[in-house]
Amino acid sequence: MTPAATYFFQRKYDLVSAELPSNLHQVKFTELVRILACSKAETLEIQEPLWVRLLAKHVCMVLVWKLSRPFARRDVVSYAMENNDLHSLMFGVRRGSPLTVVLFRWILGAYVSLAYTRIAFASEGSRIVYHSLPFVSRVPSRVIDNLPQLVDTDDAHTARRTCLQVVVVARIERRKGIYELMAAWPEVEAAVANVSLLIVGDGPDRAPVVEWCAESPTSREYLGHLDHEEAQDVVASARCLVLPSVRSGRWREQIGLPIHEGLLKGLTVVTTDETGLATWLIEHGHIVVSGSDARKHLGPALIRALLHPLDPAVVRASLPLTEGRVIANHWINERKAGRQKIE
Repeated sequence: MTPAATYFFQRKYDLVSAELPSNLHQVKFTELVRILACSKAETLEIQEPLWVRLLAKHVCMVLVWKLSRPFARRDVVSYAMENNDLHSLMFGVRRGSPLTVVLFRWILGAYVSLAYTRIAFASEGSRIVYHSLPFVSRVPSRVIDNLPQLVDTDDAHTARRTCLQVVVVARIERRKGIYELMAAWPEVEAAVANVSLLIVGDGPDRAPVVEWCAESPTSREYLGHLDHEEAQDVVASARCLVLPSVRSGRWREQIGLPIHEGLLKGLTVVTTDETGLATWLIEHGHIVVSGSDARKHLGPALIRALLHPLDPAVVRASLPLTEGRVIANHWINERKAGRQKIE
């Protein structure tokens, strides 16, 4: 990644105890504004503008960044992953005024076109959403799919893939499609002999999942929270990875990191069209079903993936030699010698 001083406001729940690199600094917003005003860096990589909850802070930071050195070239760039529609981002499940949405769309589009130097999109889904805003297509941009880097592996688990195992790795909550999966799974059990489902993760809907697995322990197993290496071993032993995400208010699956894990292990991925990677997955032979009708289509999709999986070697060969996020970082920052950057 481009060398940078990196600042953040708060840690997510899964990074509370993590040891962070020395160039990462947790700050308050007022402190960050002061840092931006005094900085001599040339590039500001900032959170994407469709993170609507932080949009007011976004505007404030960009104005301070630009106005503190008005005669210097000061680039503003972002790595954009959001693929939800503007109405949902503004109002969630509430009904909002169509006129308000139209007005906000034009204002936001004008702001992005004036503020930005470059934007890298993490998926085709993200590009479509941003380019629906007026003027944004004028900003230099590029779709660089958020895909993991291909790594060497001895693929020691390949032999075990004769087992008809499906794995889901996710936070156990409604928006990850766990109820859609439970509704569809009996159809898979009836159609495929000796099939089994392994569920990895923890979350607020853990109790009904545990109870459901206990109803058929030979074909359903809840493994709970596992550390990363243990989860990787479980994924490697499966034939198919499923992530049936569904929309929830302002949230829509941007990428789905478990998809990365499945691809790295050569698994056939079954997911919904809620992930921004849906276009890429379809192009490479994976199975994508409608998120709004997942209960109907998820069962047949899993049966197909189990009985006719993709060749693991072909799945792995579809991955880039450099991680998509790193490629995007280099592109938006141009890697010019002597450039200073803040994000």
